[in-house]
Amino acid sequence: MLYFTVSRSARVSPGTVCDSRSSGTVADYCKGVGTNMTSLVTLACILCACVLVRSEVTVIDLTHTLGPRSEGYPGNPKLNFTNIRRGEGYLGIWQEMNWFSVAEHIGTHFDAPRHFCVDAWKAHEIPIQRLVGPAVVINLTAEAASNIDFGVTNETLIAWENDNVPIPDKAFLFFEFGWARRYPNWHRMFNPRQRGRVQEIHYPGLAHSAVEWLVANRNVHAVGVDTPSPDLGVSKTFIVHRMLCENEVVILENVANLDQMPPYGAMAYGGAVKLRDGSGGPVRLFATVDNSAGVFSFSAVLLTLIICFHLA
Repeated sequence: MLYFTVSRSARVSPGTVCDSRSSGTVADYCKGVGTNMTSLVTLACILCACVLVRSEVTVIDLTHTLGPRSEGYPGNPKLNFTNIRRGEGYLGIWQEMNWFSVAEHIGTHFDAPRHFCVDAWKAHEIPIQRLVGPAVVINLTAEAASNIDFGVTNETLIAWENDNVPIPDKAFLFFEFGWARRYPNWHRMFNPRQRGRVQEIHYPGLAHSAVEWLVANRNVHAVGVDTPSPDLGVSKTFIVHRMLCENEVVILENVANLDQMPPYGAMAYGGAVKLRDGSGGPVRLFATVDNSAGVFSFSAVLLTLIICFHLA
């Protein structure tokens, strides 16, 4: 419950007006203030202070730890981590330094639009404003559990919006297939199957119709998946990558902990490495959920009532 108290010894301003029928802490405070602008500002400051004290923000880490076991699409080398110094050195001061090299597209990482479009942004050219946006999480774990090659269509997106909210402008649109639980087990992530001389890989993703609908009807900053790629595992044309990159949509792959996210209402932040001429790179992806929205709403109503009471 949001409340405030004011000392009964508060100085009474000239011209004070107060309804004697009022009671409680608001009435007590009213006896000590006037109807001038200073009084209104004072009330606003007190209420804002109360709100700030009660504000609660949950931070959700959407990033797998980067290390020797980090996985990515076939063909990417493993991370190399080498210790340079560890221990007490000059004057007995502890010091630790390491050297590492890593492929752009392993672990939780981003694809710059240049990854599949020659004229699009490279990693260092992505505007910082494109690395933050309202988060939307579409949970498709049940569909992926029953069909490893499940593809999201335009009908999937339209149905989700009908049951929830329209995908907001500048959104980070995430698809949860339940694949984070498989990471970093390569065989469970890629589900390889041999067909003659060709080894096929299998995991869910987006169909062409979904991306076509998205770029035509919504303005999203990023599309993220908990799988190795937004394209279906069986895709040979990478049509989803190509369409997203051509429309300068950042791609986020191997996203973690989407099961901790609300369907909407959070804010997502992509701390992408600003690698010159890069086609992507590691990202420290996280989201924040504001749990104090109800307190702000109540405070706004209370402030309005008090101002009206003073002006009456």
